Amino acid sequence: MGIPTYIRISKDIMTTPALQTMTGEDDALDTKYFCEIVKSKHGKPVTLNGYCQGGFNAVCNVLSGELDGLADALLTCVAPMDGTRSKGLADFLNALPKRFNNLAYGTKTLSNGNKVADGKLMGWVYKLRSIENESPVVAFFRDMKMLEPKKAGEPFKINKTALALNYWLGYERTDLPMAITKMSFASFNTPVSEDGTLPVTLFGKKLNFKRISEKKIPWLICYGEQDDLVEKSCALAPTDYIDAEVSAFPKVMWLWQHHGQIPNPNARCIPASVRKNTEDPCGFSWIWMTRYPKKKRI
Repeated sequence: MGIPTYIRISKDIMTTPALQTMTGEDDALDTKYFCEIVKSKHGKPVTLNGYCQGGFNAVCNVLSGELDGLADALLTCVAPMDGTRSKGLADFLNALPKRFNNLAYGTKTLSNGNKVADGKLMGWVYKLRSIENESPVVAFFRDMKMLEPKKAGEPFKINKTALALNYWLGYERTDLPMAITKMSFASFNTPVSEDGTLPVTLFGKKLNFKRISEKKIPWLICYGEQDDLVEKSCALAPTDYIDAEVSAFPKVMWLWQHHGQIPNPNARCIPASVRKNTEDPCGFSWIWMTRYPKKKRI
């Protein structure tokens, strides 16, 4: 039992010229290539799952038609489907002097002449956005309180997830392909049209949300309840044009505690009694399997 799951990981952009010049079309063809391999191995179409900006790209790939017959279900998690609807970030970007709200300002030229989007500079845009919502002094005081022992003499403990995130923010933010960044930039500066057409194109084609409905592709859209970057209205923009299943994060991905069940450390899969009527990505995949039992999800 279980769902075969594959994760696509990009190579190091600093040592991979092909990634530095990657376009939206290249991304779609790469996704197609991997979907062909996975479908060939398992004999079934795949469920494409994209997180954050990867979700936006995944949707664009599906809308381009390149994944027809390869991906027949779609998941997006806190993906900015219409960035202009994230009111906080949109207002912040509109308030920036035009010279700063410009990709040329965030462009870095590498030694080989290729231009990429400066990852550190892009990260500062979102950092400055967060400062609007929270006083740096308050944040600093809160972080210092984390270091206080709970009891006299008891050493403090720092959550491993917090440590990992802090390390990533400090040392592992990477530059981005310029063409991919332009797609993101367009989605946060130009709204989806009244008929559901996105502000970007692939392979010279217009991309419209309604194609997903026309192809009868089930879509679960997950949004963050307290996300001030990809706000709810931003993530759920497609539902103005087509029907889709919706689920709020945070949601327990491993559902052991649902229905009063006791966690089983030796279990290798989610119990059938727990899988029913769940709306998170795992539950969506299981329900999709029960509706179409011959289509084992990948």
